[in-house]
Amino acid sequence: MIEGISQIGQLLLEGDDSSYIDLLIQPISLDKKEQYLVGIDFNTVSKLIDFKILKEIPRKTDDPEKEDTQQTDDEASKMSLWVGNASSNNPQLRLTSNQIAYLLSQSIPLLRDELPEDSKLRSQLDEIVKAFFFDLGEVFGDQKKFRYVLDITYPVISSDINFNELKMTKSPKEVVEDISDIVKKHIEKRLSVSSKQIALYTVMLNGQILAQSDDYKAFIEENLQPDFDAKSKGNCFICNKESPVSSNVTKLKFKYYIEDKINFSSDVQGDFNKNFSFCPLCYTKLQAGENFIQNKLKTNIGSFSAYLIPKFLFNLKMTSEQLSKFANFVLFSFNTARNFEGINKFYDRIREDYIEYDDIKNSFIFNVLFFKKNKAEMKILKLIKDIPPDRFTKLIETTNKVKEKMKDLLSESPMWNIDLAKIYYLTPVKKSGGDPTAYKELLELYSAIISGESIDYLVMIRQFTDLIRVYRFERFPIYNITKPNDVIWGMTSAVIQCNLLLLYLKELNLLRGGISMENTDLETLKIDDDMKEFITKIGYNEPQIALFLMGKLIGEIGWRQGGNEPILEKITYQGMDSKRLLRLTNEIFEKLKQYKALTPYNKNIFTACKMLLDKYINNWQLDDQENVFYILSGYSYRRQRAKPDTEEPEANESEETDEPSLF
Repeated sequence: MIEGISQIGQLLLEGDDSSYIDLLIQPISLDKKEQYLVGIDFNTVSKLIDFKILKEIPRKTDDPEKEDTQQTDDEASKMSLWVGNASSNNPQLRLTSNQIAYLLSQSIPLLRDELPEDSKLRSQLDEIVKAFFFDLGEVFGDQKKFRYVLDITYPVISSDINFNELKMTKSPKEVVEDISDIVKKHIEKRLSVSSKQIALYTVMLNGQILAQSDDYKAFIEENLQPDFDAKSKGNCFICNKESPVSSNVTKLKFKYYIEDKINFSSDVQGDFNKNFSFCPLCYTKLQAGENFIQNKLKTNIGSFSAYLIPKFLFNLKMTSEQLSKFANFVLFSFNTARNFEGINKFYDRIREDYIEYDDIKNSFIFNVLFFKKNKAEMKILKLIKDIPPDRFTKLIETTNKVKEKMKDLLSESPMWNIDLAKIYYLTPVKKSGGDPTAYKELLELYSAIISGESIDYLVMIRQFTDLIRVYRFERFPIYNITKPNDVIWGMTSAVIQCNLLLLYLKELNLLRGGISMENTDLETLKIDDDMKEFITKIGYNEPQIALFLMGKLIGEIGWRQGGNEPILEKITYQGMDSKRLLRLTNEIFEKLKQYKALTPYNKNIFTACKMLLDKYINNWQLDDQENVFYILSGYSYRRQRAKPDTEEPEANESEETDEPSLF
């Protein structure tokens, strides 16, 4: 991964004449509404603070040609030298931020103290602090950085604030939070825009943007680089050249190792220089590469964020514009595997826009990095390494293959497209505060699918029955599954999708385990042709067919019961052994009689179900979870597939007397 990031940085450094800071400018991701760069203008002549819109950032376009790109705008970022905030544990020393609280408290006084005594910017910031900030007094520990806060009583933003009383009842951090809320409301009223639309705030003095000053640019450039002591020479981890090196990765945005834990150091001695040490040039390459990946190669699946990191196997030359187009191609390929919209659309787009990458597809591979962002910190959740570019195409083609296989048996709907996004909602993940917590199994599944590793069949079945229980017992608030308007319809849709996912995994030759046995001769079963075709294409074996037919009959009974379908209470969703299956078979037979559903059509289904059940019941090899899944599969088929012209004919009383035997 680190090599790929460095390669991107090198291409950027070679591709144009951009300065070091230019390569680290962070564009603004476009939104559905316009966004704004707002200046906080301290006027030392009038002793007033003015808030003004300096730049309107356009909204995201609905252009289909841009749907596979990250739509961004960098004009506001360049105008205000936006290079991101410092990591959350470090002092905030930037004059442009997306968090106004930083600029109303710590950024200006702390940056002032960091600058040289003869710096013009230092004297300007000192002027602002003395004229417009309130000193909360001596503060200790982690609250020290909040000592100074914007005095909103002069010039008047709010006359209801008494700082002397406030600092007696609240911590400095809480005071800053309160002041920030008041100022944001004032800006909203003053500029008639929502604070949610303000992408960036930047500090101004007497109408001038201070981030544009030479002093500030020099400081930022120095601040973004670690110290390279000429005495600490070593071999760079990337280029292997002997040079002054640094193992300080706190200036990097990706986490390569944990520097504050001694057991991650070389020989567990606290020396990180032998882990990852970089020369100044390679450090710059990493920073430029990270910034490009963050802004051009970021995607998501459900609530998981991911970076797509290419690694070039041979030396390639690209301008920054060509590299951006290559990034669009990478995103397009992955995002089509994530959200399938049609195989023809995929191939047409490749031919029209990205055909040149077909010639170099053996020249690069990908890494997929799943991560979670907490403020400025990044936690790595899963890294999937060394994926050939053809793999995404293979996934897209497999989605289409499953779709084509089942198109005459299911309704024409995108809900039956098994892609990476659909899989997210077929794998229950517990969440807390909206974020996934127990995500390991789902990311392992993605890793196996993307990298081509085998997947345990029984693990999938257990995930499917977990999903069934989420729907059946309505456990939606603690899982990544949204409650549908019709819970039974949602459950049956999900179960059919789970069957299609098993077919998807079989087509990819990834499924490991399960009972292997010959499929039955379906011609001997008196069931309708559509059902035979569904069973054949999904690939059920005989015990699975028996359970599927049992579920189909439960669906027939439930259809006649209506409402919450009490027959569903007869299923033990935690698992059913062979004894429970026999009892359920008897109950189904009695309910068919009770609801006058023992028609010739249903008699044939029951007879086929009973025949297959009797054949295997004394040596039943499906486990308790499989039994639940395949019963619910038949029930879901009945719910999802039934059409008026395929309904069985109603039976008369004389027809119902010819009952199949239970023994």
